[in-house]
Amino acid sequence: MERETLVKVCKKMESGGLEKNSKGKIHTILNEEKKLMKKSFLEVKYFVSLRH
Repeated sequence: MERETLVKVCKKMESGGLEKNSKGKIHTILNEEKKLMKKSFLEVKYFVSLRH
């Protein structure tokens, strides 16, 4: 579940679904994922921050 979520976020970023200026979109996606995997939320957030 956690790996799949990270891959989903990455693929959206790779395909341009998440632009660097659209922090609102990123925040929304992370909030949805946070409900599913609270333990890995910070890891995903950290990974996303590395991408920008």
